[in-house]
Amino acid sequence: MADEFVEKEGESNKPKSPMRGQYKFYTPEMRYNIGKHAAEYGNKSATQKFSTPEKKLSESTVRGMKKKYYEQLNAQKKRKVDDTNFDDSDNEQVLTPKKRGRKVMLGEDLDKLVQQYITGIRKTGGIINTSIVMAAAKGIVTSKNRLLLFENGGHIEITRTWAMSIMKRMNLVKRKGTTSKKVTLMENFGEIKDKFLSNIVKLVKENKIPPELIINWDQTGIHTVPVSQWTMEIEGSKRVEITGFDDKRQITGKFAGTLVGDFLPMQLIYGGKTDMCHPKFSFPSSFNITHSENHWANAETMAEYINKIIVPYIDSVKDEKDFSIRQKSLVIFDCFRGQITDEFLSLLNKESILYATIPPNCTDKLQPMDLSVNKCAKDFLKEQFQQYYANEVTKQQEKGISVEEIKIDLSLTNLKPLGARWLLKLYHFLKSNPDTIYNGFHKAGIAEAVGYCR
Repeated sequence: MADEFVEKEGESNKPKSPMRGQYKFYTPEMRYNIGKHAAEYGNKSATQKFSTPEKKLSESTVRGMKKKYYEQLNAQKKRKVDDTNFDDSDNEQVLTPKKRGRKVMLGEDLDKLVQQYITGIRKTGGIINTSIVMAAAKGIVTSKNRLLLFENGGHIEITRTWAMSIMKRMNLVKRKGTTSKKVTLMENFGEIKDKFLSNIVKLVKENKIPPELIINWDQTGIHTVPVSQWTMEIEGSKRVEITGFDDKRQITGKFAGTLVGDFLPMQLIYGGKTDMCHPKFSFPSSFNITHSENHWANAETMAEYINKIIVPYIDSVKDEKDFSIRQKSLVIFDCFRGQITDEFLSLLNKESILYATIPPNCTDKLQPMDLSVNKCAKDFLKEQFQQYYANEVTKQQEKGISVEEIKIDLSLTNLKPLGARWLLKLYHFLKSNPDTIYNGFHKAGIAEAVGYCR
């Protein structure tokens, strides 16, 4: 879901938090007169002279104005010494107060450029989310001085918190959008978990299944432009629009791992009716690149997954570990309807594959891939996107294109092959981090239940 940013309008229905009392306002001319009077006649005299029944002037405020008056007076004297042509009559008798609040992290000039860029995207109807804001800021800073960035030894660390901060300063508000109701964990979850784990332990012990052949898979939606479950919307509005959240810009990825921490080749399902919807990219032959009309998994894609990913992997493990050809394996998956058809279960039985299903509404607690891999994968892909976006902004800035005129190509034609490249990098990353895979089984309680610990 896109965390899109829009301009704030109207009043929020959200209760306002308690606020400090209003600051008393004094014009620059009045501040000068108060400071000068305090310097000549004392703080108490200034307090009495300039206080009114409606606005009482505190002595601490007077002290600050007197200090500022002296600083300005000393500066004038220094200029008079340095410049013989300096004329006292040219000096304005005003004291301008300091700007309230902390200094912006990027500095005024760079911060202004980022805001101009964001404004430009909004004017053309483009999507603004934290990923894009962070990437754009990194690109703009890099084009000016890359040594300012934290990763290059500088003081500027561009984070999601900072991105949200600049959105707030631009008078934009954040709202959460969702396409489904939040699932509430049932009260008897402990009992359900025990039954689930007992079933796995029984299957493993009765069939002497080694940890190398205990496999979990899960499928997850992958956005072409990485987004989150947060959207930016007009404050006070009752409906939250999820801009850019549609099936045409998503694919389905199927991730699988084993109890020992091995990560299997991926199945990637693109949306379309023919192979023409696949990206122009050479994936490894061990991958299963397929499609369905809506990019969702179905009975056909599940059969492909078993025949092209699971069975070849199991066979390779049996050969490598010298297991019997009749050695059974165990797969763990959720209750997706495309996975529990008679044809699908018959295919598993034919390949000597036993199965255990995740109880309904327990995916976020008992699905190993969901517990350790899915978020890691999406964060990795988001980082790849941000790096690409930042590089594009930098290139255009270095060519002399103004921030308001920068255009990043986010078309499917451009992003599909890029996304494919990032997915391959993700595969190698997860393949080289077996602890990430194992941690999912550990968090679900499966590792301890079957007596396997790394």
